[in-house]
Amino acid sequence: MTQGFKEWSLVCEAMGSGRQSIILRKGGISEEDGRFAFKHREFYLIPSHFHEQTDKLTFTEKAPISLPFDPAQVQIVFFVKVLATRILRDWKQVKALAPFHVWKEEVVWDRFQWDEANAIHLALIRVYRLCHPWILPPGTEFSGCKSWFDLPSSPGINMSPVLDEASHQAKVLALESVLNESSVGPNSFRN
Repeated sequence: MTQGFKEWSLVCEAMGSGRQSIILRKGGISEEDGRFAFKHREFYLIPSHFHEQTDKLTFTEKAPISLPFDPAQVQIVFFVKVLATRILRDWKQVKALAPFHVWKEEVVWDRFQWDEANAIHLALIRVYRLCHPWILPPGTEFSGCKSWFDLPSSPGINMSPVLDEASHQAKVLALESVLNESSVGPNSFRN
């Protein structure tokens, strides 16, 4: 089964523009077993307009939108490969990640301290843009507060990375540097 990961549409666009190369996630209330995990190393981004509020994001300029929003269709434009994951339990480390994502600090804080476990899941990702949008069949449902969804078989659309190799490696090194400065012990994302 092909996997889909639901995220706010403007955050998907930030990933698709190369502006954001990480995902921070606590999990939705309806997650399987009540817990979130990066269960899949490759998935398509499902843009969600549910809960989306621009006042919870750091950018103020109009974000470039790949496709106009049509509530009758689900249009997938981006594919993601997870390169590494961590569970961060130190707020100082999480706060230091601000240059690498578009959420406002209070949104990340709410996610971090949402339940009794003060922690958040971090994934370093590489994002690819599909050459043509993948429009899912009518009636495909992605409701509820959960992250993962089974998708129909992928149509095999060609794709290319949104960042070239040098730009991607520069982001990885910058992220490692920030994590190392804000913690004890190495935080290498290279295999």
